[in-house]
Amino acid sequence: MRFTTPTVAKSTIVALAAAATVAVAGTPVSASTIADPEAAAQIRCGYYRDTTGNWYGHCDEGPRTDIIIRVESYIEGHYEMCVKPGLTKLDPFAYYAVYVGRLCNAG
Repeated sequence: MRFTTPTVAKSTIVALAAAATVAVAGTPVSASTIADPEAAAQIRCGYYRDTTGNWYGHCDEGPRTDIIIRVESYIEGHYEMCVKPGLTKLDPFAYYAVYVGRLCNAG
C-alpha cells in the first residue's frame, strides 16, 4: 500500500521545514567581541549571517565562560576557535558555527 501526500500538504511541510531552518540558524558572530552587558543583552545567540558578515553570539551570564566553537568554512574547511562572551566575527567564507561543549581561556 502506498501513501501519498497531497500537493498542498507537501507545500506546507516544505514551508515549515524552511521556517525551522531559519529559526535554528541562530545568532551573530564577530571577530571582535562586545563585552558591554547592555550590548550583550541585545545580541543574538549562536551563529548568524547579516549584511556585515558572519557572526557567532556567545550569550553568557554570571561568571564569564569562554567556549570553543566549531566553524564550517567554504575556504578553510572546519576549524575550532575559542570565543569570549559577546559577538565574534567569523571569516567571510564561514557558513555555520556551533558550540562544541568545551571551555577554553580566550585571555
